Amino acid sequence: MLRRTRLRRLSLPVGWLTLSVLPLLALQRLVPVLFRPSRHAMQVSMPIPWPVAQARLREQQAADLPVRPFTIPPDLERRRWFSYTLIGNVRHDAAMLRAVAERLRRGRTHPAERTDVCIRFASGARYASLVAALDLMPQLNQAKYALDLYRPEPVLYVFVTPFRPWW
Repeated sequence: MLRRTRLRRLSLPVGWLTLSVLPLLALQRLVPVLFRPSRHAMQVSMPIPWPVAQARLREQQAADLPVRPFTIPPDLERRRWFSYTLIGNVRHDAAMLRAVAERLRRGRTHPAERTDVCIRFASGARYASLVAALDLMPQLNQAKYALDLYRPEPVLYVFVTPFRPWW
């Protein structure tokens, strides 16, 4: 048997192997930057209290401006509300939002069950639950809703029925 006395040389230098790993590491860092999940913006018109709106209307009438402010309707106490409260517990809030969605869907299919919805945010409620409640309105094609931030605890009013006084 013949022994090899000479070692075979590598066909590639050792440095090339390490240089081929560097682009893989760079791609691993660039993938999250290049392929970000899409983000969406939500436009919300914030209503102002009725007395402030009346004062602005007087000012605009004096200046001959045709702009009308978006206000919270003054008949909130007279409406009949189906009330839900979000307290900050993730499971509870998710169940309440599912119940709100079911109530609004059922109101469309059964006109006898059509009621306005009031979503209250307790002091422990999270910002994510507010965003989820606001995001639920366009998903359900709900056009009339108002977020009242002038109360100690915010309230989202969803107007389903037109106001009909009981007297």
